[in-house]
Parts: sequence; C-alpha cells; structure tokens
Amino acid sequence: LSAAASVLKTIAAVEGTASAEWEYARAALIALSDQTLTNQTADQLLSEAQPFTATSRNQFDEEQRLVLLRIAIDIATADGTISTDEETALINLGKNLGFDETLIKSLIQRLRGGSTDNEVAEARKVIGVTPEATIGEIRSAYKKLMLKHHPDRVEVKEREEATRISAEINAAYDLLIGRNQTKK
Repeated sequence: LSAAASVLKTIAAVEGTASAEWEYARAALIALSDQTLTNQTADQLLSEAQPFTATSRNQFDEEQRLVLLRIAIDIATADGTISTDEETALINLGKNLGFDETLIKSLIQRLRGGSTDNEVAEARKVIGVTPEATIGEIRSAYKKLMLKHHPDRVEVKEREEATRISAEINAAYDLLIGRNQTKK
C-alpha cells in the first residue's frame, strides 16, 4: 500500500491536501486496502509516502501499473478538470510506471471524453457500470461477470456463446482500464 500511496500522492499533491484530488486519492487508497484503512491512516500514508520513481515500478505487474495510472488520471479529474501541472505530473508518473508518453496522453484524452465516447459508453454498458464508477467498481464488476461467463465454468454446449461473451467483457475491461492502448 505504501508504494500505491506514492503513486497516488504524486497527483493528489499537485493541488494540495485540501483539494478534491487529495480526497479522491484518500478514498482510492482506502478502496485499494479493501476498506482496512481509515481516513486518518490513509491521509497519514499519503502524507508520508516517498516520491514514486521508475525504480519503484518493479513492485507492480503491468496491469497493476496500468490500474494505478488510471486511478491517477481519475484523481486529477476529481475537480472536473486536469490542470497543466496535473497533466505534466501524470505524464511524468506514467513514464515512471513504464509507459510511453503517447499512451499516457491517449489515456488522458480518452478519459477526458475524447473521440471515443461511444466506445467507452458501450464498454461501461457491457461491464455494467455507470460513468461515475471507480476503477475498483469496474474491476469488481469485471470479475463477477467473468466468473459467470467464463467458458471453463459453463456446460460444454454453452462454451461457444460463453467464449464470445467473455471476449466482449475482456475487450470492454481492457478499454476502460486502458490496456488496449498498450497492445497497439
């Protein structure tokens, strides 16, 4: 959690501890802890977190790094906009997480409501989440759907349809967390 706090603090600290971004970072850290942290302990973890560096990234696999970047972008938009300082901090964070600047800018644009609004809306519909859903809610909904529709968990005669549905669920999840951008 302390490594995740470092990532989240990188963006939340841009606007300060009294900002909507800090509140969102605190809530995200609590969610990442499976609700074991209190507001006070999450604030303490964020305040004491060391700066996140590229050498710290090996603590996370690619999906975890992508999820943390996605959460960081959500933090930056907590007040409804991404400032120039926040965008710079996101790009630097993304590079430290091991992602290409083009990918980072694409994710920021997509989550700002870029040219793929219809794709994102459709992906949210497939996963069954609202536009306000957090990354934790998206992951939880994804896991539930995959448990229900995974081809290995259905009768043999239903496997072809389950394979089609699970591919659709995976594609929607990949789009929402930005993983499809890393495959290009």
